[in-house]
Amino acid sequence: MTSPASIRYLRTLLLALALSCSAAAPVMAAQGYGSGPSGTGPNGTGPNGANSFLSNQAGISPREAAAIARRQHHQGRVLSVKPNQSIKGYRVRMLVDGGRVVTVNVDGKGRVRDK
Repeated sequence: MTSPASIRYLRTLLLALALSCSAAAPVMAAQGYGSGPSGTGPNGTGPNGANSFLSNQAGISPREAAAIARRQHHQGRVLSVKPNQSIKGYRVRMLVDGGRVVTVNVDGKGRVRDK
């Protein structure tokens, strides 16, 4: 029979595990884990660390692309940042004044591109 002390210990252990997982999820999401093309690592890196996207990437991250797009549209809210292979960069979708959604293409060097 299980003692009340061991049940309390297991509850505490499970609670600690749940809290640590819930605390790590936003950090991993902000770093791009699970959102890249391979869905396994930050910015589309695979399990071995190889970059499956932007083979000539100049070091710009999705977060940097969002910041560049935000500077372009001062009052805009970033909705999504997705890889754009045609410009070797990112497609940033933003909600701007009046409820319009605009797309800002930022290449791998941080330049805003028309397409």
